[in-house]
Amino acid sequence: MALDAATLALVANELNSTLLDAKIDKIFEPTRDEVLMTLRTRTQTFKLLLSARSGSARVCLTKESFENPLTPPGFCMLLRKHINGGKILSITQPGLERILHFHIEHLNEMGDVCEKILIVELMGKHSNIIFCKEDKTIIDSIKHVSSMMSSVREVLSGRVYCIPATQEDKLNPLEVTEEVFMESVMKKPVS
Repeated sequence: MALDAATLALVANELNSTLLDAKIDKIFEPTRDEVLMTLRTRTQTFKLLLSARSGSARVCLTKESFENPLTPPGFCMLLRKHINGGKILSITQPGLERILHFHIEHLNEMGDVCEKILIVELMGKHSNIIFCKEDKTIIDSIKHVSSMMSSVREVLSGRVYCIPATQEDKLNPLEVTEEVFMESVMKKPVS
């Protein structure tokens, strides 16, 4: 079952209450579309699965064990280099989209505190895991999208991340008032 935006909002809320200030202990890439992170809080250890598989894109805590490749893939090595030992500051969902932003604080090579964003887009065959700088410049992604593949947006290193096209007049049911909601429903023509 695909995650809808409302369910993902509940997942984000649960992950925020569980993983806030958790330290990233280990990072694996068991398959080419999945990232598994072992996270430690003061009292517990969690395994967080980020999946960009077209048929089963999801973000969830798991107890399942995965067999990891002997040589870690490039994306996994990049994540290890930048955010291994980092701390999860927050998990946000822009608007009511099927996207989660993991804000991670870590120390760079010089020992300075930096922030990176791990973006998980859960959109069926267009699902992706994108790793960005704090200013949303893409460092890398688990699936690269060039201009030959999509005329809408590129997901490549060095490009600025932009959210996929959304409906302009979409209301967020978690933020809208009852009056605005009723007005919106009443003005729509009945088919």
